[in-house]
Amino acid sequence: MQLVLKLDRLELAILALHMNIMRKSVKKGFKANYGLLEGRKKIKLYDDIKEKISEGYDEEMDIVILPFSVDEIDMLSSFMNFYVLELKLAAEIETFNIKNNEVLRVLEIIKDRVCALEQHVTNEALY
Repeated sequence: MQLVLKLDRLELAILALHMNIMRKSVKKGFKANYGLLEGRKKIKLYDDIKEKISEGYDEEMDIVILPFSVDEIDMLSSFMNFYVLELKLAAEIETFNIKNNEVLRVLEIIKDRVCALEQHVTNEALY
């Protein structure tokens, strides 16, 4: 099943940047949680998602439609849920005002869209 995620250029840029920043930490986490072989599979999936996002940005369109597999949406959803929460917690610790933070707002929008796709898959599986 192919799922479609629509993102604008700003959303693509922010998501690509943050996924690239987190790659090393994500790789370590996969290796620790899944072991070497399964961890390699997980990081390959993560890298495939990053590649699709980068290719989408290169299309130079205002809105880009990205096709993802169910596994890719699951991975992206897990990453976004974890990452946005961690950013919020870090901001609170550092006493940053996150209410007007544009980057965090965009990441929240992306997270909500990805979670909606994941929920759609869950609902389809139930019927």
